[in-house]
Amino acid sequence: LSYDELNNVLESLNRLNDSKNYKNATANYPPLYYLTEAIPYKILQNHSIVDRAYAMRIFSIIFILITVFFSYKIAQIFFKKNQFAPHVIAILVGFLPRFSFTGAGINNDAIVIAISTITIYILLKYLNRPITIYHSLIIGLVFGIGIISKPQFMIFFLFLIIFYFYKLI
Repeated sequence: LSYDELNNVLESLNRLNDSKNYKNATANYPPLYYLTEAIPYKILQNHSIVDRAYAMRIFSIIFILITVFFSYKIAQIFFKKNQFAPHVIAILVGFLPRFSFTGAGINNDAIVIAISTITIYILLKYLNRPITIYHSLIIGLVFGIGIISKPQFMIFFLFLIIFYFYKLI
C-alpha cells in the first residue's frame, strides 16, 4: 500500500465498539499521558493519522530523555568519587532496546517510567538530609503526578512509607 492508500484505510476504520461486554481497562487510566500526547496530536490535527502518530512517538522521546537524565543523577549519588560511572549508566539506560521501544511508542509506560525515575532520585537525594516541609511538598507533588500518570505508580506508596519510617527513626 502507498502512503495515501494506507492513510485512507486508517481514516475509514470505525473505532466505535458497541459491544456491551467490551471492557478496556486503559480507557479508565488517569489523564496525564493523554493530555501531554494531545499536544503534538493537536498541532498536526490537519495532517494524516500516520503523521500524528509519528509526531506522538517523537514527542514521547521527551520521557526517555527525562529517564536518562535522572538515571544519570541517581548514578551520581551512588558513585560520588567516580565521574565516569554516571555517564556509563546514562548511556546504558538510554540504549536499552526494550526501553527505547517502550519509550518511543504511544503508551503511558514511558511517562510512568520517567516519573518513577524522578521519584527514586528525589527519595535518594533526601534520604540523608533533614526532611523539611519543602522536601515533603516536592515528594508529594512528584507522587501526585505519578498517580495521575498510571495506577501502577501506587507501588511507590510502599517506598514512600519506608522513606518516612526511616526518616522518623
